[in-house]
Amino acid sequence: MRRRSRCVALSPLPSLLRACWSAAAALAVMVGATTATPAFTFDYVGQLPLERGASTHARPEAVAVHPSTGEICVTEAAGSALHLFNADGAPVFTTSLAAGLSTPASACLDGAGHLVCTDSDGPGRRTIRQLDFRGEPTPWRPAAPRRVWNPLHLLVTGDGNYVALDPGAALLTKHDVVTGALLWVRELGGENLTDLGLGRPCEGPDRTLYVPGGELHQVLVLDPEGNVIAAFGELGSAPGRFVAPIAVAPGPEGTLAVLDRMRHRVLLFGLDRRFLAEFGAMGAEPGNFYHPLALATSVGAKLAYVSQGYGGRVQVFRLDGLDPPAATAASGAD
Repeated sequence: MRRRSRCVALSPLPSLLRACWSAAAALAVMVGATTATPAFTFDYVGQLPLERGASTHARPEAVAVHPSTGEICVTEAAGSALHLFNADGAPVFTTSLAAGLSTPASACLDGAGHLVCTDSDGPGRRTIRQLDFRGEPTPWRPAAPRRVWNPLHLLVTGDGNYVALDPGAALLTKHDVVTGALLWVRELGGENLTDLGLGRPCEGPDRTLYVPGGELHQVLVLDPEGNVIAAFGELGSAPGRFVAPIAVAPGPEGTLAVLDRMRHRVLLFGLDRRFLAEFGAMGAEPGNFYHPLALATSVGAKLAYVSQGYGGRVQVFRLDGLDPPAATAASGAD
């Protein structure tokens, strides 16, 4: 091993969600804000060195950053492995067969030093798995919110617990990091609204949760208890609009970064959800994207990490914005 040791209630929400969608016009991105783009830079600086192991073609499915240490966790689906890097991007640890992983899809590092990920749990079923600092399974088991549960995306929240998303059922859950007990369950769609194309969520500095909806062409805004309180975004291929938002991450100076898989772009929005800037282009060259899958930002959002299966790479970008007072003014906040 190469790793260095370191030290419910069910609440359906379809009516509220519909109300948020109907009010989305008030929160829609402002395409005319493209004049703000010179205020931000998004410069390519390299790639994370992924070990391919027995697989000749790496397929990084997801990338996550620990909010305090800055350590980076990459889920490599082709090799059924998790890669851990330090905050400088140097390899620290890669899971082995002892981890017992089959089809990991999303992984994070929690405050106790556990690697936690979503993985298969038998035919047609998925679950959340927890690994110790040696990369071996722990006895921790999550309570299933229903008989068939397939969590795909995962987030470690600021309080140390786990939020998981089952996109097929539009089901968002929160589990206790110690006991595995359900803290809450939220349905983000009704009977006819389950195929929302929900992507990887993130948590803002104020504990607000953001969930991208690819089929909605919007980003849902949730309170810390998982209740939908707003939505923003508008369908289109023009600057500031969404086709298939798939991941979100905190941006510099209080902004929010959104990854659009079909537009091959990273878009920045201000505190009032107004569009500020976008970066990227379709292509195989360094710095370009081709149907990217996941987005994460470093502590302080000075670096952005974008993973994609095509080419098997996690690209690193330096993300700079305005000084705090100017950035706040540009976003329209008081």
